[in-house]
Amino acid sequence: MYYAHEEQQIIKKVRQITYQRTLELLEKTAQAALRDAMQDDKRYKDVTGNALTSTVIGIYHKGRLVKAFQASDTAEDPTMKTLRKGQWYPLMEYYDGTEAWFDEEGNPIKPFAGKEGKGGQWGPTLGKWYIHRLHTKVKNTWSIVVAIPVSYAQSNERIVATMQGVFDDIGYHVREFATARGNLSEGRVHLKEDGPVLGGLFD
Repeated sequence: MYYAHEEQQIIKKVRQITYQRTLELLEKTAQAALRDAMQDDKRYKDVTGNALTSTVIGIYHKGRLVKAFQASDTAEDPTMKTLRKGQWYPLMEYYDGTEAWFDEEGNPIKPFAGKEGKGGQWGPTLGKWYIHRLHTKVKNTWSIVVAIPVSYAQSNERIVATMQGVFDDIGYHVREFATARGNLSEGRVHLKEDGPVLGGLFD
């Protein structure tokens, strides 16, 4: 009886250590992937900054969110809420600092106009709300989800390409940081009504 109890305690301790080490690995991976999404893998132009600041990466354990990292934690706030379809950008400079109403030679130009949707989304709030309401399949021990949930993301090829590039890098980061055996399944961008979501499993 005593040995059985001692064995259960050892198994419990090993599971705790495994959980903590895996979480630390995936946290490093998520942080590196988020930097990629904001810099090296970013392929779209910032107009209002809402796509960038809504970018979020969640780590899930058995379907439950245990950690989230969002671009808005370090990036500046958007210049305004997302544009509705047909709405011209009203400010003089875009989020990335480039001129909205004049070209490089000072000639007047038409600013960017929203291409779809009702607008009115705020990236920093949207990302947090989205990742906390999302649930992954419970049967998967660990999952990483990358999302840019602004409403127009699914029709913007550059945003979708950015997400795919980020997920491609996640596999590299897992191998780079891993000290134990692990495997990240191939990820694909899934287009949803409220923005593209890309997820993968770590076993």
